Amino acid sequence: MMKTRILTLCFLALSFVLPLNAEDGETASSEEVDVKVVLGFIEDYLPLIQKDLEYIQSRDEEFYEDIIERLFEPASDQEIAMKHYPEQFAQEAKILEGEVYSEILAWKYRQAQTSGEKQEIQKAITELVTSQFQRKLKRDQSEVQELDTELGRLKELIEQRQANRDTIIQRRVNELTGEADHLDW
Repeated sequence: MMKTRILTLCFLALSFVLPLNAEDGETASSEEVDVKVVLGFIEDYLPLIQKDLEYIQSRDEEFYEDIIERLFEPASDQEIAMKHYPEQFAQEAKILEGEVYSEILAWKYRQAQTSGEKQEIQKAITELVTSQFQRKLKRDQSEVQELDTELGRLKELIEQRQANRDTIIQRRVNELTGEADHLDW
């Protein structure tokens, strides 16, 4: 019914992802497992950022950790999302990849030394943001189409229920009073 909305909400939660070490009592091995899950997710579904992430890790550990933390929840939820909504999952993974990559490009822009480098990176950011806009617009249009279909089905159901109002009411009264329905099989 609203599978796109469900996946969108899962991925929108990225901005509010729980930290990897949410509890003080967690061990380093638990964090290592969490990082491995995220790195596997990146390798499988976000290859565009994989190489840059290795470079970032060697240059800016804090930014690297922010990216890993941000991707923890969708990486953890990937199996469920893939199993139930494979097409939407692929679409949302592409959007997620673009979001993270745009942040990486912004980081690169701030690190750039020359105006030529900055211009090149700004051009890449503009192209990426444009493609992200198109992806999100397509997703939103798809969601509106799903909602229109569902709305049409619900309107039809309401019309049918309204047309059969008296029968529905009588069946419920009979059910509550324990009287047999003369229309039962």
